[in-house]
Amino acid sequence: MLIEDLPQKSILQQNSSYLHLFELDLHGLAPKTIKRHLQNVDFFLNTYLLFDEANPLSMQDGVNAIDDFLGYFLEEKTYFTDSTKRSFVTSLRKFYKSMAKHGKITPEQYEDVVESLQDGGAEYKALLKDLYE
Repeated sequence: MLIEDLPQKSILQQNSSYLHLFELDLHGLAPKTIKRHLQNVDFFLNTYLLFDEANPLSMQDGVNAIDDFLGYFLEEKTYFTDSTKRSFVTSLRKFYKSMAKHGKITPEQYEDVVESLQDGGAEYKALLKDLYE
């Protein structure tokens, strides 16, 4: 199946505009730092949130997917290091702050993001532990 036939196409186009807005808000940072934030957020939006082709998630849906991303996907599926995870936390915090600033998510959604990022996926890990013990 071609990407043109998938619901992901419209999500990918929207994600591109979100990344552009985010990049504009990163002005003043070092080019290397901007590149890292954009790569991290691109991975979250266009790899993780679109991982399930039958049920792709939008950027707004990603607000509720951060616990799974940090608590399971990064650790179990990709084996990223703790420093990489911290880098993702910083990038996602900045990204969703930018989206709130531009009215793409609500202030309440941003507060949910902050809470999930502070938690670092611990809530999701605890749930998995309870399920499999």
